[in-house]
Amino acid sequence: MSGVSGLIDRARAALARGDAQSADRMLQATICVEPERSRSYFNLGVSRARLSLAGDAERAYRRALLVEPGHEGAVGNLADLYLSAGRDTDAERICIRGSRWSPLSARIRGNLGLVRLRLGDAAAADADLRRTLCAEPGYAQGWQIMAMLHHDQADAADASYRRAWSSGLRDSKLLMNRGEIAQRLGRIEDALDLYGQALALSPRDPDLLANLATASIDHGSFEAAERYAGAALSVQPEHRVARWISRWVRLAHRDFTAGFRFFDETWASPDPDLPRHAREFDLWDGGFSSGTLLLWCEQGLGDEILYAGMIDDVLALGLSIVLETDPRLVPLFRRTWPKIRVVGRGDPLPPDIAVQSSVLRLPMFFRRRLEDFPPRKAYLRPDPARVERYREQFNRLGARKTVGLSWRSGNPRTGAGKSTRLVDWTRLLDLPETQFVSLQYDDGGETDPRVRSNPGDARNDIDDLAAQIAALDHVVSISGTAAHLAGALGTPGHVLLPPAPLWFWFAEGHDCPWYPSLTLHRRASGEEWAPAVERVADAVRTTLLA
Repeated sequence: MSGVSGLIDRARAALARGDAQSADRMLQATICVEPERSRSYFNLGVSRARLSLAGDAERAYRRALLVEPGHEGAVGNLADLYLSAGRDTDAERICIRGSRWSPLSARIRGNLGLVRLRLGDAAAADADLRRTLCAEPGYAQGWQIMAMLHHDQADAADASYRRAWSSGLRDSKLLMNRGEIAQRLGRIEDALDLYGQALALSPRDPDLLANLATASIDHGSFEAAERYAGAALSVQPEHRVARWISRWVRLAHRDFTAGFRFFDETWASPDPDLPRHAREFDLWDGGFSSGTLLLWCEQGLGDEILYAGMIDDVLALGLSIVLETDPRLVPLFRRTWPKIRVVGRGDPLPPDIAVQSSVLRLPMFFRRRLEDFPPRKAYLRPDPARVERYREQFNRLGARKTVGLSWRSGNPRTGAGKSTRLVDWTRLLDLPETQFVSLQYDDGGETDPRVRSNPGDARNDIDDLAAQIAALDHVVSISGTAAHLAGALGTPGHVLLPPAPLWFWFAEGHDCPWYPSLTLHRRASGEEWAPAVERVADAVRTTLLA
């Protein structure tokens, strides 16, 4: 007996040092000597899995369960094996069977929760995990699975990840997941700290390095972003996110040649989860097509407005176009481009579509050099009757100039990094003979008697908001929908940008090739908002009092 146990221990030591071949030979020897020992079959399953012999590993785990039906290691590993093969119902079946034999096993009950999470039965998964953690509050993997279950509930997920860590699970993925939550909430400093801790545990994890690159961009450090993206690519040259970040940084620095190299990988990828695979149409190559081209949007309102600025370039190719966009933009886009069919996102598409493209690909075809940006003042056409009505309304206010103001963003991820407070703009609001009008749909509860409430529905009626902006003398805005509309309508404006804005605002410069009517101002990395707002206020005063 002791000889068999000793041989199993030696096999486990071989597995620990990565020698699955030697471990496999030793475990086969133990089975020849003592064929009814579950521990031998369980470890044989581990060695076969390490050798990528999934079928043999499954048989070994099943034999272990024949000998010992409640062997939690065999149940858990077999469930993992089934999950990795997409056999989710088999994984659920084996966990249910194991829980009957070992009803107090935290691992088996926790695995059952994970399986049910994969099967989409969140309520059952939650119940399984709560029973598990009530019975064994220190079960770290259970807390980790609970965090995965509640990943969309940021605070609850983060609390569960912290319980997993305090229960002894020192896993870099756990820290990385916490960092992703912090980054999603706009807590970039916290995200960088958590990613840094994870990096100490897994210094060559390409996903972690790519996350550090994206968080560095959010933090305003293009240099760090490029460094982390490069490190990720040195480990995994085809890493999609790292390659995208590397291109993004180049485009932000107006290096179009390097930035557009491999730019199309994201959309050309065969990954079935990508948006373009939601439809069966071929990907447009940027040239003439005898069939109809479907253009679709995949970002926020501001992005849709900016990329729509290249629709005229597409029309110049002589193509028939269907543009799928946010329903709030449909009236404005239909008036601007009467020759194309504009449909709201989710509405039925016409039957004659031959090829498709995200509008995010259009700069790759039409803005490959600064010289490709057209010298136009505006491209959107607001409702002329509404514009005239608002112009008369603003004139009745009796001010020399009427200025629209947008100071905060309600975007849950990026809003915190680019939002100011209304009180920060006091110096601007003191400008004489000037009436300010709020362009906010979400003012965050901030008011000032010098700023009139928005006269329309700025959240849902974008056509009305466009008419307001076209009727104003000037716009002052953070980077958001109001800024994009002002630029696309040719309304003069000043835009205050965070240290690392989206690439199309570029990393430096006051000019805006997309929107010639706008002047850009930038908050430096590490700088408070107040001095940046002061600079904008001075520039606006100079412009309006000239």
